[in-house]
Amino acid sequence: MNATTSTEADLLARCHLVSACATGLTVIIEGKSETRAWSSINSAGATIVEHGGTDIFVLALSFNDLRTFVVGELEPAWTPIIEQLHIHLPGVEPFASWAPRLIETPGVVNLFGA
Repeated sequence: MNATTSTEADLLARCHLVSACATGLTVIIEGKSETRAWSSINSAGATIVEHGGTDIFVLALSFNDLRTFVVGELEPAWTPIIEQLHIHLPGVEPFASWAPRLIETPGVVNLFGA
């Protein structure tokens, strides 16, 4: 593994989404857990990527501190985030509405914000 890959892997290990509930999203940053309000999300987008020979949905959430967290459908945080996303972000449709469109027309779906 080269130095760049190691640094990227270290960064991903230090910053990730853990879960979501009505009060917000739990993230880990530099080993510390914090809850972020749904209102601190600036934008949300989704796409489909190949992972281990299988296509999976991936969601990117950008926050007002310019951090972007990415979560894939195989991660434990996926279900609670997807269940809450359309409830707390104005204009976001439920997963069952946008997922089929993304399957039909691959690319990136802007769910919320810019």
